[in-house]
Amino acid sequence: MEVTVGDVAAAIEEFAPLTLQEEYDNSGLQIGRAQRAARGALVCLDVDEAVLDEASALGFDLVVSHHPLLFKGIKSFCGATRESRIAERALAMGVSLYAAHTNLDFAPGGVSFLMGERLGLAAMEPLARDARGRALGVRGALAQPMAKDDFLAFVKEKFHAAMLRYSVSDGVQVVRDVALCGGSGMDLYTEAQRGGADAFVTGDAKYHDFQRGVGEMLLVDVGHRESERGAVELLSRLIRKKLPTFAVRESVRDEGPLRYY
Repeated sequence: MEVTVGDVAAAIEEFAPLTLQEEYDNSGLQIGRAQRAARGALVCLDVDEAVLDEASALGFDLVVSHHPLLFKGIKSFCGATRESRIAERALAMGVSLYAAHTNLDFAPGGVSFLMGERLGLAAMEPLARDARGRALGVRGALAQPMAKDDFLAFVKEKFHAAMLRYSVSDGVQVVRDVALCGGSGMDLYTEAQRGGADAFVTGDAKYHDFQRGVGEMLLVDVGHRESERGAVELLSRLIRKKLPTFAVRESVRDEGPLRYY
């Protein structure tokens, strides 16, 4: 049976409708046409030239990413920006691009929920809800309380993080109740604190964020990309569930833009 780009999009959007995305976001089909037949999908967090080459080597003509390549309007395709170079190359290669970003974050069982699954949290529930009723973040309890240092080592291992940044929190020596938000989650810091979390794990914390509530709650910055690793697994699973005979691979060349020395 022929599978189209639109079929793949529908498999994802049944779980994460585009109506869930933020107003600033640009989830959905970015390059290509929904009715076009697809030979296979390569799933990644970020689209770049290496990912496009990987898709081509596999004989695939669809890349599904968590982060959209195109956020803002592109006024020219002359290679002046990273986004225009990658988009121009995708068009030349005949590769369609689809992204599921904040709609995947807000979907029940989405990115933050997957973070909780990695840590084995029980009794998970949304950390908060916005004015539209969308779930924001997750909170839950560890299977067993952990000493702070053991918890930090556990988080680093489970998220395959090269390093962690964490706050000076002498008042927290044992961690049981954990709040989580994938990506940039510092907007939910207060909700995590009010909910009585011993630790809040997210990405993209700024320097002064670590001074908030010193001693009251452990803030752990696991990294933006590291916190969202589960998005690739989830997208692959959604496609395979609806289209079991369709070829899907998770990228091995999507390494992201950040390095640690």
